[in-house]
Amino acid sequence: MSINVAKTALENLYDLISTANGKPATTAHFTIGAPTVRVPDANLRNTSVLCTSVLGGGFEGTQTFRYIRLDLDDLAPDLTLQLTEGDDLADVQAWAVQQLGVIPAEVEFQIAQLPSFVDNEELIELFAKADSYTYIGSKLITILKPVPSLASAFPVTDLLGFDAA
Repeated sequence: MSINVAKTALENLYDLISTANGKPATTAHFTIGAPTVRVPDANLRNTSVLCTSVLGGGFEGTQTFRYIRLDLDDLAPDLTLQLTEGDDLADVQAWAVQQLGVIPAEVEFQIAQLPSFVDNEELIELFAKADSYTYIGSKLITILKPVPSLASAFPVTDLLGFDAA
């Protein structure tokens, strides 16, 4: 099942459980515990969650579900972004989310601001949040040193014009 980025990760997981079992699964039926990384089985299921029935939800007990969380590194080839003046970490994250096609709330940078450039490029890493139900791992992103805008490099726009010879 494809992840619907318009929904939360938790809503996607309820949908996954519903689809596999052919019946509705909602927060009214059971709660879903934190995802746990597991050694992938033959079907590459790398995550398990323990679900607990909700009182009055029509079920009792618990059930463990195993499924595949997507590794951020597998979602796209190498990512490189040419920064422009004024870009910040939020701009880079918005761009990366769009390039990877992921739920924005499920990923984060573990830095507070863009790094200072020593060379013309730097590597930064986008991580799946530890409690993400949909993603694991991280993705390296190459950011290229901002180039000045044409407007900042050539701010004088009212030119004198040409003189007659």
